Amino acid sequence: MRKRNVKRKERKEAPSFPKWLRSYHFLLLALVVMLIFGAFMKYMNEV
Repeated sequence: MRKRNVKRKERKEAPSFPKWLRSYHFLLLALVVMLIFGAFMKYMNEV
């Protein structure tokens, strides 16, 4: 019975991301946006 409860708890927590992971994804997204914006600006300067 104890093992079942642990498994059930793990399954429930799986879909929700921890706070640090969410902030990490936001930082990664911001970095990608900055890179794309920088490449776009460089391309616009060349043309």
